Amino acid sequence: MKLIFYKSKEHKDHYFIYKAREATDPVTMFQKITHTGEFENSGYAHAEIELGFSMTAETNESFIDYLIENVATNHIPNSEYDNATFRSWYEFKDVDNKDKWLNDFYEFQKKRHQEYNKVNGISVQTTLF
Repeated sequence: MKLIFYKSKEHKDHYFIYKAREATDPVTMFQKITHTGEFENSGYAHAEIELGFSMTAETNESFIDYLIENVATNHIPNSEYDNATFRSWYEFKDVDNKDKWLNDFYEFQKKRHQEYNKVNGISVQTTLF
């Protein structure tokens, strides 16, 4: 999964998250959202953004949920860009620590899985022959 973060020009440290396909070009999508270049009439709602950064991770939608619930420190709702593909505006103060986000997410998933197994009495039995 590829996530593209576009920084808000209006709100300090707030980002617009776009869940993209692997081949999506961040600059082309930027032009579509800002109605610039060859995409002046792109059909997307206009947003005042600048290029931020992108992440590629071997994970699913739950990573975005984790970022929103556990890493983001503030949220300014935007009805035009709050859906399954776009998420806006979320405040991320420490964007230089993106690897930590992924590592913390994997640890969170591991703990959640262990708790689920414990609560439901699921265990692995090993048999020696």
